[in-house]
Amino acid sequence: MWGVVWMLVSMVIVCRGQTDEDEKRPYKFAFAIEGYQHRSESKDERGIIMGEFGFVTGDGVYHVTVYATDENGNFKILSMKNFYIGLPGEGTTAAPSTTRTTSPPAALSTTRS
Repeated sequence: MWGVVWMLVSMVIVCRGQTDEDEKRPYKFAFAIEGYQHRSESKDERGIIMGEFGFVTGDGVYHVTVYATDENGNFKILSMKNFYIGLPGEGTTAAPSTTRTTSPPAALSTTRS
């Protein structure tokens, strides 16, 4: 019993040690499984997140979504596109390559709604 209490107290102390600086620390990552799915995301020093993800559904459609947040953490979908790439064995083209911007687009509102 005391072991469980000690563990919970330790977890609270560790969690309280995290600061707002951790939440605004910049990062960047990306991965791709060619022809099946991809994801990329980055956060700048202001805490603005930009990213995109895509995946193939069973009907042979590659779905791509581009998203971002503003300084307040409000999530926005900037674009959604669908490309028919075909079913396995149809001999159609591979998933489209995608690009994303490195700064928030002008359409991204920075006011809280």
